[in-house]
Amino acid sequence: MATSNGSTAIRDKILASLARYRALRIGKFPCAFWRLSSRPGLTADEAQTLPLKLVTPTLAALSHLASSHKTSVVFATATQPVFSHLHTQISNHCDKGWQPNEIVNEPLALFTPLERTEYRWHSPQQRWNWNYLAEELEQHQQALCIVNLNRHAQAIIEEIDNPDVLHLSTNQCPAHRQNVLAEVRERLQNKQDCILIATQCIEAGVDIDFPIVYRAYAPLDAIIQAGGRCNREGLLEKGTVHVFCPEDESYPPDGGYQQAADMTKELLTRLGSEAMQMHHPEFIHQYYKNLYNLSDPNANKETQALLELIAAGAFPEIAKEYRLIKQDNINVICPYQPLLDLYQQLETESSEIGLTKDWIQNAKPITISLYRPKTDNPIWDSLTPVLLHKRGQQEQTDWFIYNQEHYDQRLGLYPKDQLNLWIA
Repeated sequence: MATSNGSTAIRDKILASLARYRALRIGKFPCAFWRLSSRPGLTADEAQTLPLKLVTPTLAALSHLASSHKTSVVFATATQPVFSHLHTQISNHCDKGWQPNEIVNEPLALFTPLERTEYRWHSPQQRWNWNYLAEELEQHQQALCIVNLNRHAQAIIEEIDNPDVLHLSTNQCPAHRQNVLAEVRERLQNKQDCILIATQCIEAGVDIDFPIVYRAYAPLDAIIQAGGRCNREGLLEKGTVHVFCPEDESYPPDGGYQQAADMTKELLTRLGSEAMQMHHPEFIHQYYKNLYNLSDPNANKETQALLELIAAGAFPEIAKEYRLIKQDNINVICPYQPLLDLYQQLETESSEIGLTKDWIQNAKPITISLYRPKTDNPIWDSLTPVLLHKRGQQEQTDWFIYNQEHYDQRLGLYPKDQLNLWIA
């Protein structure tokens, strides 16, 4: 599913409602569901990002929509996950199971023109320290390096110590990222030096073209997405993607990301680098079959717990547990220098009229989403809450203004005392 924060809440509501509908149906209770048009359609973009624990209940709900409500469900992605082997398990929760049809006549023909990159797999046992990686990158005039965590990107930046090296991550507000990408495209087009250190945020719909890419071990689909930023225009006979294991092999807090990265390494160890056919759909299918556990995809405890809630018709608990992206985040307005006037305007309006729909809309260019810090995290001392004024009362919200000068004009939100923060 798509992962933009703006539509996450809507997707969660829709899919949680589908899960609740399945709960009603399984529980043999009468159901009042929203009226659907005669031939509705539903498109799931970037379908490979569906969290593991939600696969079975989501596919069961969508299958029921397709069979009973004549809904067309389209899964769209360059790295199509294969769920057909889950047919038997999904049949336990939906009469028709999961039997999708390929709508592209010759899918393999679509992959052939994409074979403009070669992947070099460095052993997961060979850990690259930041100094070694920095030296590798400095050998090239233009190169992209993608790592899994913001702190990894910052460590590489510090190791290179070159002000011309660019950085892109979700530590930066949207306006900041847009300006960085504009500079990257200009440098690439003009054949200027361009070393970019980024996190996986660059893998979502960013159209850039580097001759060489370095990618830390990650889920296979993420590595393929990184490859899509290498020799994208086909200007070289072959671009090169180096896949490496950093000295600090840490991953985002979502356990599913590390599980998928481990599956990538397991396939490499078992099959060897020659068998890692990144441009062939059958190899991608093999990866997903392993990832979603062909023998027993319901073995995952979280999946089983959610299915039990659905079977019991426990609607409030279903709504709580069904989350594409965990929603315990806060929104932080940052003092990005080029938009400092906007920051000051929002700061003034927040104290005078509080949180409004227009205020939120205006704040988007300089807003960063953080996983809610622990109550004893010093970051709270630097955050001023934006309150909702309602019927003469003031209510707490998830919006805050960052009132310190620790928004680095290169790295983004980067407190000098290295606070332990996770950027959502």
